[in-house]
Amino acid sequence: MWISTRPFAQGSVADPSAELRAADASSVASRLAYEPADAREPVLDITIGDALRAAAARWPDRPALIEGLPKPALRRRWTFAQALQEAENVGRALASRFRPGEHVAIWAANLPEWFFAEFGAPLAGLTLVTVNPA
Repeated sequence: MWISTRPFAQGSVADPSAELRAADASSVASRLAYEPADAREPVLDITIGDALRAAAARWPDRPALIEGLPKPALRRRWTFAQALQEAENVGRALASRFRPGEHVAIWAANLPEWFFAEFGAPLAGLTLVTVNPA
């Protein structure tokens, strides 16, 4: 989508839609965000929360998240099963305050807890609106 505060003359060099009109439909469609990178692989109709559930079922004991601290000894670690449990806890907490379908903005730094909020919100049927102070 192109947004401008001034009008463009149809078909002019300054008219950004002229390029899109000139391009054939297949090349435009191939640039759409929902188009899979490999057409042989289907686009899955699942939420990011569902993806975490699938990963926890497939690799419960594998590392899912390692905290990025300079000193390795201080880094917290979570397996996929543990990450799912934490995300479900966040999801339950959010569900107690918000209704499915609502948008929730969370202002948070890049911490492991952000990861759990990112997965917990869709598990509760919520849309997470990211606000990163970094």
